[in-house]
Formats: sequence, C-alpha cells, structure tokens
Amino acid sequence: MLSAVFTSWAAIGLLLLLAGIGPLGFAQLGLVAVWFVPYLLNCAFGRTITDERGIRAWRPCRRRECAWTDVADITARRKSGGSEVRYDIWLYVHPTAGGSAFPLR
Repeated sequence: MLSAVFTSWAAIGLLLLLAGIGPLGFAQLGLVAVWFVPYLLNCAFGRTITDERGIRAWRPCRRRECAWTDVADITARRKSGGSEVRYDIWLYVHPTAGGSAFPLR
C-alpha cells in the first residue's frame, strides 16, 4: 500500500512537471504529502509486545490487546501489493471472545 502511495505521488509530480505547472504544482504536491503524514507515522510506529500477560499490538491511532487465555488462533496471511512477485506475510490474532482478528505490527 505504501509503495503505491509513493508511486502515485511521483506520477502526479511528473505529470505536473510535464504540464508546465511549475512551482505551484510542487507546492500542491507538498500539501498532498502533508495529508499522508499521519498515515505514514501510524504505519511506521506500530509495535507488538508479548509477555506473560498476553499480546499487545499498538499503533499511534489504535491499540489492541488480548490475554493468552483469550487467543483462539494466530494465523499468517500473505498480503500482496498488487504484485505476485513481492508480498508480505502478516500475522493475525483471533480472539476467542468473538472479537475481530487484528494484525500484529
């Protein structure tokens, strides 16, 4: 997802440059970048902590935790960014209490 954002951002910048919009276009592109900063920080600063009490996954915008007695399963899912060549493996915790599964950062 993140690489798609930066690829789109670069493509828009190139189109603005080719269209002759000049510095104003780059200023607008900078404003778009500021709009993505909270998303990027949220992704970059995610952490997972495991200890004797359970498992805690948190990001600046959301925190999830589950005691070991409440963990039904931990699964691995292959996440692709639109390409079958490059992919990531994400781990998901499935709580027993019927809550939704959450990813580990």
